[in-house]
Amino acid sequence: PKKAFLIEADAYHYRVKEIKDILVMSNYPKELWSNRPLRRVLISSSFDKNVEKQVHKGSIVRLGALPGIKILNVNKDSIVVKRFPLGKKVILNKGEEKTVDYFQVKLVDSNGKTARINVCYKYYAWEQKMMNYILSKYGSIDVRDMMNWSRLHSDDLNGLRGMCEGGYEASMVYRIPSENYDILSMGWFAPNQCSSIFVPVHICVNGIYEPYQSGEAARFSSELLKKYGHKTLTPVFENTENVFLNENNKIEKIVKNTITNKTELAEIFTISDTEMQKQAFITLSLWYDLAKNKNLYISSKIANIWEKNYYITLQNIKRVFNDLKNDLKEKILDLVLSIGKSREKLSSLIFGRNLSKYYKDAKTCFDNKNYEKGFENIETILNTWNQTTFNEIKAINAKNDKNIGYIIIFAFVSIGLLVLTLFTVIIKRKGVN
Repeated sequence: PKKAFLIEADAYHYRVKEIKDILVMSNYPKELWSNRPLRRVLISSSFDKNVEKQVHKGSIVRLGALPGIKILNVNKDSIVVKRFPLGKKVILNKGEEKTVDYFQVKLVDSNGKTARINVCYKYYAWEQKMMNYILSKYGSIDVRDMMNWSRLHSDDLNGLRGMCEGGYEASMVYRIPSENYDILSMGWFAPNQCSSIFVPVHICVNGIYEPYQSGEAARFSSELLKKYGHKTLTPVFENTENVFLNENNKIEKIVKNTITNKTELAEIFTISDTEMQKQAFITLSLWYDLAKNKNLYISSKIANIWEKNYYITLQNIKRVFNDLKNDLKEKILDLVLSIGKSREKLSSLIFGRNLSKYYKDAKTCFDNKNYEKGFENIETILNTWNQTTFNEIKAINAKNDKNIGYIIIFAFVSIGLLVLTLFTVIIKRKGVN
């Protein structure tokens, strides 16, 4: 796809708008504002109407509608306002902005007699605040940024409605490439972005890990939000997501340059995605158990196991493993086996490397409580995978650099031939003259 469109619709109307650059939109009418007569009468004549003006006590600022903002009092460094005709009093200090019913009001300046205020529809203000975040990353926006923005709270948006506020949100970040979109298009899904982990799901996969279909992952996320509250687990879960992003990017770079069979690609991404989903779910369940045990020492250890990639994560797990109780050990081992299984299966599918012996031996060792030997087997799988992928990516980069070199050489040759041709023509013309 080379173009993007926004379709805004209700039961009777719709608008189609081509997106030329960046667009931010709430789930409130914008293009369809003209089809909302009550909103135009009771809120604003247009969605994006913005009024900044000098006011005094008793002034009413309207957005082209009947209600508005009434100034009840003007002080040197603050004002008192309310929604007109009915509304609660709100105090605004200089430079501060607050939501007053349907309106977002900012006190720009005040001298005790008059004040300068800015008034707009609160969801227009919300779009502007979100746009400010987005423009700060303009030119380099990636999936990580979108995940971060989905976790903005009301206090990040000057009191406006947060992306993450209650206990029933879910979030999906879509990434659609311009090439191979039928295979590499994907989403990153979180059953509740404030208390859960974004997991990958490619458009081509043949299955999804069961707890993400049954609602169990959503239930865990809801429980974690109740137990830990907002923002507490976000830094921890971001570490997990960073590992997933890095590992997924590595796989995508390799397969899109080496494999063209769509059935094989679907199998590869099904394994990769479902195992990451499983790892995320195990991580959620670990934190659910930790909330019951309330052991801050162990919690601090678990908080730091996910880091950068699978190999470093395994090293972190090995360091904390002996400090854990048996129930947590079992879940950690399930996590390690999932990591090992995904890399064992993908090594076979992508590179034809048979590492199944190491995976089976790891399972046997863990069953027999020979943990050190089990970790060694998983580490062998990861070392082999990392070395193979490193060599493959190095070869891909070298090939791309070589192609660029050919293009540059061809360009220079073409320019040289053109100059030579012009030079020859000029000489001939001079000879003729």
